[in-house]
Amino acid sequence: MKSRYKNNSYMVEEPLCKSLEILNDDESLKAFSQLIISRMHDTQSLIALKEDENKVIGCLIERVVDDINMKTASRMAIYEGSVLCKMQRLRKYILKQVNLKELFGTHRYNDIYIWSVEKEYRGYGIGKALMKAAIRQTKLFKIKVLGGIFTSNASQSMAKNMEFTSIFELLYASWIEEEEVVVINPGAKNYSANFLVIVFDDIIEEENEKINDNRKSGTSQERSVSSRNQGSTSN
Repeated sequence: MKSRYKNNSYMVEEPLCKSLEILNDDESLKAFSQLIISRMHDTQSLIALKEDENKVIGCLIERVVDDINMKTASRMAIYEGSVLCKMQRLRKYILKQVNLKELFGTHRYNDIYIWSVEKEYRGYGIGKALMKAAIRQTKLFKIKVLGGIFTSNASQSMAKNMEFTSIFELLYASWIEEEEVVVINPGAKNYSANFLVIVFDDIIEEENEKINDNRKSGTSQERSVSSRNQGSTSN
């Protein structure tokens, strides 16, 4: 199992995978791979291909989730492998700190799970192109928030340069289980996992207009019912 992924940049470099040594835990590696595949089956995920070889050289795995789905998934999900369980516990904790409805008036968002480009193909704008495509897709779906947990300094910096902002940050040194720091060696300059989002104001205004229209419609209906009731009473 390890030999299959030893050249995969994400599995080797991503701070949680690197620090917790997922490549040395076959059970976690297999379960994590299956988790990624299941998320890609949602058909919203994006990939970059090297055309002459039909080889995947980058990906952005995403899917639309709402607060009900997040709560249900966090209660029902059972993960195999000690490393994957540690990774998901950290992610679950961060998600619990984020209240999208309170912050942005929405109960759903387009969730970025993995954003990665193979090492030898970096520097050509592939990662940026994938994110731009995700932004276009999110707007097309009429979703006003695109976001996710960014675990490396490089991904956080690139996302912030594309107008993402932080709404919750967890320092790796502060994540402790059984009185021990879990993420010990996340790699140079990787100090935290950061929930970053980009909000599309035009879609917020559109949704607010719909809410206001519904409220006006409801008020009109109430007045109509009231008028009919008064008429019935006078008769």
